[in-house]
Amino acid sequence: MTASVETRFNRNMQLISLMSGIVTFLIGQMSLIAWTTAAPALVVFKSIPSFPFILAGASLCVLQVKRVKSPLHILGLVLAAVLCFIAGHDLIDLLMASSQESLDAMSGGFAFSVFNSLAANDALSLLLISIALLCIDLPSRRFRVADLFTVVAAFLSMMTLLGVIFGIPGFCIFISCLRISLLEGITIAVLSLGVLLIRPEHGFASILSRDTAGGVLARRLLPAAVLLPLLLGWLRMEGERHKFYSSEMGLTLLVAMLVLIFMTVIFWNAWSIDRMDRARLKAIDEMEAEIARRKEVEQRFKDFYSNVSHELRSPITSIQGAMQLIDHAMAEHGSEQVKELLSTANISCARLLRLINDLLDVKQIEEGKLHINVSRLDTLDLVTLAVDGMKGMALEAGVTLNVVMDALGFVMADEDRLIQVLTNLISNAIKFSKVKDQIIVEVTQPDSGHIRFSVKDSGPGIAEDQRHKIFGKFEKVEEGDGIRRKGSGLGLAISKGIVEEHGGTIGFNTEIGTGTEFWFELPIADNFSALSEDRLVKTEGTVSVEPERAVSVESKKTVSVEPEKTVSVEPEKTVLAEPEKTILVESEKTVSVKSEKTVS
Repeated sequence: MTASVETRFNRNMQLISLMSGIVTFLIGQMSLIAWTTAAPALVVFKSIPSFPFILAGASLCVLQVKRVKSPLHILGLVLAAVLCFIAGHDLIDLLMASSQESLDAMSGGFAFSVFNSLAANDALSLLLISIALLCIDLPSRRFRVADLFTVVAAFLSMMTLLGVIFGIPGFCIFISCLRISLLEGITIAVLSLGVLLIRPEHGFASILSRDTAGGVLARRLLPAAVLLPLLLGWLRMEGERHKFYSSEMGLTLLVAMLVLIFMTVIFWNAWSIDRMDRARLKAIDEMEAEIARRKEVEQRFKDFYSNVSHELRSPITSIQGAMQLIDHAMAEHGSEQVKELLSTANISCARLLRLINDLLDVKQIEEGKLHINVSRLDTLDLVTLAVDGMKGMALEAGVTLNVVMDALGFVMADEDRLIQVLTNLISNAIKFSKVKDQIIVEVTQPDSGHIRFSVKDSGPGIAEDQRHKIFGKFEKVEEGDGIRRKGSGLGLAISKGIVEEHGGTIGFNTEIGTGTEFWFELPIADNFSALSEDRLVKTEGTVSVEPERAVSVESKKTVSVEPEKTVSVEPEKTVLAEPEKTILVESEKTVSVKSEKTVS
């Protein structure tokens, strides 16, 4: 509501500023026509210096464009600079005048030509306004320089108006007020108002546009403070001039009317602000009551959520154990159909138990109660354990898991939780991969203080309109092929919570038709230089786990470590496959890599 009100006020003030520029420009044009055509109806405009007001109005209109350094914006600044030069030149000439006669000749009121010299009041006011226009987009922290120059120019125009309206010759600066026209003072006042409101989102104008107590007071009191004294003073003088009352009576009436009017304005504003405050307090009370109600509902839901999850996990664990016992008992004597049914039941129990555990994890993450057992962990061990646990799923899906260790190191983390994150990411990558696709699990060092784990698939990628839902709870995202895969929609939300609990960050990179890479970074536990050299792996080193077959070796067989590099292996022997890489192979064992050890 407040934003829409302020936007409306901003538009209105910009419109007033534009209209002020147009009015000033047209008055300058009328003055030019009056001097060139000698039309009796336009004689009043001969009191206005045409060219400076044309420049001022045009500059104000053009500077409505807010794009700094655009052609129109530059044109507005050029017009303001020309006006500044003319006003400054005339003001210097006036100040250097040696006699009152020459001064009167230069500021001859109604005797201006088209390109005449400005009167002193006009020159000073237009000089200040031109400087304000030149500084209109100058950045400032506390107050705008343009506002300061504009307010001074407006005050000078008000002094001129007071001198002209009340007929006081010595009230105007440098010149008799009797030689200045009322239209001239009004034009400068209108021009000052337009410059003051040209940028309603900044400076003094921003206070006027706000839907706050300060903004309301400013919008109501400023017009009253400026217009009412002028009106009452004029009425007093007219009454005295027409002998309606004496000078003493006129002064008394003026004071009484000022007191009455300002008391009315003050009470009106006080009533309005009190009404706003009462509405605000009522809204705050309603909001606090709604927040309390929602917190109560949320707490009840959390209690129910926790109780149901715990109550379900115990019987499901018992059912799962009983099913496994039956499965073992039926291993030799049961029919194939019974074994298949038992296998399906076991899988369903495991899936339901995993979902319950995920729900409990989400609850703990939301409450900030996720338990983390921090220890110093080897990144190579973490990746090895996570990939080994996903071999079965990869084999079933017919995809290949490739592990790329571009960097080795240690992190301070909870081993089970990080393996849970890696398992979630690898599981998602498998779901969105096709048969014979490759999934790359990579460990890199993006900077000296972090280790990055990433899982990259070659799937369809994530659609643009689905990316904002990636880490949401219960969100099932459609990838680039438009297919929504099965799942609870909790895995990535849990992974994000776990990574952030470890002080890390998580994100993803995706491209339609190319694939998606999920990654997370954790602070490194110590410097890489502290690692032994025999654990360093070259950037190009890759360990491949293929689902179609297990990699095993027998005695005196040849194992391919890298393309075009083979090594003869004997049981329980350690051999150097390549510089800075030691591999230990035991007979009839799968080749894998462990931290601070050889490959076993």
